[in-house]
Amino acid sequence: MKKVNKSLLKDQKKEKTTSNTLNQKVEKINQQNQDNSEKYDSMVKVNQELKKDMENLNKQLKDREKDLSNRDSKLNKSVEEIERLKNQLKLSKEQSRFSDMSKEVDELKNVNKLLEKQRDEV
Repeated sequence: MKKVNKSLLKDQKKEKTTSNTLNQKVEKINQQNQDNSEKYDSMVKVNQELKKDMENLNKQLKDREKDLSNRDSKLNKSVEEIERLKNQLKLSKEQSRFSDMSKEVDELKNVNKLLEKQRDEV
């Protein structure tokens, strides 16, 4: 009976040691699980923040593209207006030149008339 008791005590000790080892492993796994869960939660928060940042950047990009399109449109209108004004200036200069030539022709006609009068008088 003592042998059986000794054997049982020995087995009990082994089982206790095994149980303690298993309990330590379970605690370690639980701690790792908790750490991983905290890391996961942290990553989820970072991911949410990055998504918000990306949405904001996309919104800014759209706004800038819209602004660029508006500026481009204004620039094109300005270029068209400049071309129109250049043509108008060119026409105005030509008209002025023709007007000056017309005045000169009129003056020459007047001088010619005067000369013809003088010639007729002589």
